Amino acid sequence: MLTREAIAYEEVGHAVAAIVLSVPFIDVTIWDWGGKVRRVKPPPGSEPDKEFFVVKLAGPFARLRFDPNSSPGGPDDIDEAIQWVPDDAIYELLAAEAERIVDTHWQVIEYVVKTLLKQKRAADADRHFQPVRYAQR
Repeated sequence: MLTREAIAYEEVGHAVAAIVLSVPFIDVTIWDWGGKVRRVKPPPGSEPDKEFFVVKLAGPFARLRFDPNSSPGGPDDIDEAIQWVPDDAIYELLAAEAERIVDTHWQVIEYVVKTLLKQKRAADADRHFQPVRYAQR
């Protein structure tokens, strides 16, 4: 199971890659058990493009840079990307681009994660947290 901080790094990694690649998204939500970047949907029937896969891979790469021993406890975005991109050479190029974005923008990722996690609000006595959101402007 991932920590809330590891989840935040993964979701912010997705969002930063989306911004760098000009992929529109709606917001980032982080819960105690996972997170999500809501992306503006491509037109129906269109195939996922290169940017889709780079954004998908940037999240886990950011999480792994934060905590190399973190594990999602099940299939993650890397596993899904490998299934969708069966050509190893193309996958390696996409993965290299995602890692480059994470490395280049690491300070931004760290800043946004810390800012988002400061926004946590206790929802009840069990100290479960309401979702924390960041909306693209």
